[in-house]
Amino acid sequence: MGTHGFRFGTVLFLALATTSALAGDCTGLANCADCTNVPAIINENSAHRCLNGGTCNTGYSGPSDDICTCPDTTEGVDCGITGVTRCGGGRWCGNTGECSGFACDCTVGYTGARCEESVPPANCNNPSGHQCQHGGLCTGNNNKPCNCVSPNGGPSCEKKDVTFCEQGGYTYCENGGSCKVGGGCDCDEGFIGNTCGEIDREWMKQRHGGSSGASKKEVINVAAAVAVPLCLVIAAGSGFMCFMVRRERKGAPLFMKLDDSPAPPPVPDLEMSAQNALPGPPAPPPKA
Repeated sequence: MGTHGFRFGTVLFLALATTSALAGDCTGLANCADCTNVPAIINENSAHRCLNGGTCNTGYSGPSDDICTCPDTTEGVDCGITGVTRCGGGRWCGNTGECSGFACDCTVGYTGARCEESVPPANCNNPSGHQCQHGGLCTGNNNKPCNCVSPNGGPSCEKKDVTFCEQGGYTYCENGGSCKVGGGCDCDEGFIGNTCGEIDREWMKQRHGGSSGASKKEVINVAAAVAVPLCLVIAAGSGFMCFMVRRERKGAPLFMKLDDSPAPPPVPDLEMSAQNALPGPPAPPPKA
């Protein structure tokens, strides 16, 4: 009897342990809900728990339903994706990623369409303890320890959205800067430094601090708008002066007064001409 009782207790313990494991163990986890109270979830999914304050969907009836009701800052089947940023059209980016058009701009250590995938850094042996982030691979070269994947660059591939100046992204330009042939970067307005990674505070102060100073591009545009019509006026004036000089050399007066202009020829009187053309009256007969 004792043996049977022991066996029965062992089986019951294993069954309970298995049920707990299948449902998802929340031991040691804060804000975790074990879905053992919703048989439909356990029957359909074998195991489940809702993390980060998520609650089990008591109205679950099949695979088309959400298993967990997640807080607004979490997503995923088990609410396991935190730091969610809500984008337009129902889209979202996880792990503090930012919305960028129809894609997500992920923070260091995450990738995927919604920044939902974790990318652990590569641990390098040479130099010891060095890490390559964003999918970069260790090269074993102390001077260039990481071979980065575009558009991430830098000694640890920690810089995002950069322009590669060499394969592997060890030298790069940030913030829209372009690589120079002899090395260095040609920075866009508002940025300075070897990689254009520093903010040009003087430019920012003039541009956004209420100063009347204009940007370099604005100055060029205004100068072009003034210079083009001015050049046309100068060209037209020069042409007119050349024309007048040629007239003077030919002996023609530069300006002609109206009083000095030659008189037009007289217009013939057609009626008087016709009368003069007719024969005169006959002479009277001589007196007797």
